[in-house]
Amino acid sequence: PFLASVLEEKAEHSPAALDCLARLTENDLAAGALAGSCGGRGINVVLDSVRYAYDAGAGGPLRDALWTLSHVAKLPDCLPLCVYAGVAPLAFSILTDSVAEAPADQTAANLALLAHLAAERAAVVPDLVAGGIFEVLRTALQRHCSDAYSPNEPVLYAAALMLQRLAAADGVVGATGASSGRGEEFR
Repeated sequence: PFLASVLEEKAEHSPAALDCLARLTENDLAAGALAGSCGGRGINVVLDSVRYAYDAGAGGPLRDALWTLSHVAKLPDCLPLCVYAGVAPLAFSILTDSVAEAPADQTAANLALLAHLAAERAAVVPDLVAGGIFEVLRTALQRHCSDAYSPNEPVLYAAALMLQRLAAADGVVGATGASSGRGEEFR
């Protein structure tokens, strides 16, 4: 009931509500409850908040909404719901549009979300690769992790998780014994 009330009444226009959701959904039980809240529309309500925050240029609320979705998408039972709701295309579009200017915390949230979504390999990975995820990762790492002595750890972690998911997907780096992969794109 609490999550539903936060979502229905405050999330879209309240930075404090989105911050609250991002922190609450760090707990897996709360993240799972969010997916089923609002009559099963919890993910869509947060997705609407992502759209609203991005269109309004509100960096903090956008970051919090992306972290909220990331916490939900990392749960195996909720991952298909996130994919079905269309989280990946919107998150990837925002990342590609803003990777050169976005603050590190927003980039880390978006990369973590996409990395969790990439666990659904067949539905997400081909679109990421076709859309240029390797170049986006390169830009994010150059921008936020170029200092070897003090890289931005959340961005570095999220990029590593994304690369791990991409490397495990057939046809990206190449199936065992095959040389048809696309791993050379990242060199």
